[in-house]
Amino acid sequence: MKKILFLLMTVTLLFACSSSSDDSDGFGNLNGTYISARVNGDSFLANGEEFGAATISASMSSSGSFFSFGIAGVDLNGSLSGQGDGIVLGFTGLDFDLVVDGFEIDNQVESDFIFVGAYGSSSMEEDDIEFVEDSGYLKVTDIDKNAQVISGEFRFDVYNATNGQTIEIRQGVFNEIEYTIQN
Repeated sequence: MKKILFLLMTVTLLFACSSSSDDSDGFGNLNGTYISARVNGDSFLANGEEFGAATISASMSSSGSFFSFGIAGVDLNGSLSGQGDGIVLGFTGLDFDLVVDGFEIDNQVESDFIFVGAYGSSSMEEDDIEFVEDSGYLKVTDIDKNAQVISGEFRFDVYNATNGQTIEIRQGVFNEIEYTIQN
């Protein structure tokens, strides 16, 4: 059930927002809009659009002084067969004005901000995947609030309670992600 909910939320977020993409010349030399990471050492790449469908989406919503920011990406693994992987990043806090170039959230350090990450794969059979709270790290390397574009780095772990394995998300990068603002 959690897997279906995760994938439904990811697809909804992807189709609710649009994103631009530029060409990249390989995983080692990316440019434009993308989310990349190593998932237990394997490559994950959502490059903005595949097969005419948006594969990356982001939005920021606020209510009073509270805000939440979400970024989602799907790696279709070169196929429309429904066999893809998804990464969702989220962070929240009281003051979006503090989110500037160099902004960091490290869940091992007490902060007024919280970062969470999610990972799901259509090839995974187990539904019991949980974010490992103290593993989360996110850094905003560039944000242009006028153009509503954000770039940064991330890493986190998720734990599969069903099989006892930890999935490590490392070397995560989100680049030139356009976001919408919802109030």
